[in-house]
Amino acid sequence: MTIKLTGKKIPVLVIIAIVLVIGYLMLRIIFNGSTPDITLGFFAVILGFTLTSLVTFLLLNEQTDAELCKEESIQFLNLKMSAYQELLQQLYNVITKIKISKEDIIGLRLLNQHISYAASAEILQGFNSFLSSSLLFKQKRKI
Repeated sequence: MTIKLTGKKIPVLVIIAIVLVIGYLMLRIIFNGSTPDITLGFFAVILGFTLTSLVTFLLLNEQTDAELCKEESIQFLNLKMSAYQELLQQLYNVITKIKISKEDIIGLRLLNQHISYAASAEILQGFNSFLSSSLLFKQKRKI
């Protein structure tokens, strides 16, 4: 597993490094053998708890970011799907009509604005050329 170093992860990693260095120095210098083993164990537990908390915070923060990105992608796909379903339904309604009204053409142009939120530039150019060059602008069609 690789972790990308971004601006908000660096301070947490610096804090972890500082806690490690201070913990090591405290255990080696201050407790040089003249203190009881229970005191040494107590400070080792505190150091382990602190490091575990910081690492857990870092991992949970990364997981939250991934979940938010995933949720954003799902919402965008839902927007695209609804826009394209509406487009297909409206195109079906227009194509099955014998006479196309100006309201139908206006509706398709407004739908073009709706799909512009989700569609790429190529799709919008293709849809615009379809609207301008197709039989939709003729008032009467033969089926």
